[in-house]
Amino acid sequence: MKLFNCFLIPLIITTITGCSAIDKTNKDLPALIPMESQYNSKIIRMDDGYVKQAIHDYLKYKNSPLFSQYNFTRIDLNNDGLKDAIAYIETPYGYWCNKNGCTILIMKALKEGFSIVGNIRSVRPPFKIEKNRTNGWNDIKMSNARLRFDERQYIIDDKIF
Repeated sequence: MKLFNCFLIPLIITTITGCSAIDKTNKDLPALIPMESQYNSKIIRMDDGYVKQAIHDYLKYKNSPLFSQYNFTRIDLNNDGLKDAIAYIETPYGYWCNKNGCTILIMKALKEGFSIVGNIRSVRPPFKIEKNRTNGWNDIKMSNARLRFDERQYIIDDKIF
């Protein structure tokens, strides 16, 4: 009984007071935390906020984990003069990834925002934007897949295993 009073009661009190001290006022924080890397830290521009907002909206719609993390890059994939976006979502592992790779989102740039034209799971970097075009969009080659545009969205053309 003394063991209970000496160790467990202070532990329970610390746990309860510690949990109540969590700041719950920032409920509107983005559901995604961009991962800084050598790939995306050098290309951040003013309009990249639209990319982050599009990814945030997508993940909110999918009820995804709060601390999902991603990398993204911008490139004009359909030759319309606007830089589209490719986002690679890689954590949490079990939600976005499996043994074959992680999830990639491909987003078409609009005047003010983005629309998703590809949501493909189980692909691995590196990504290579190919010169070959399908239906006006560049094909994308990864280490385990090739993506092509089918007039509506990007799809897996063939698996390379």
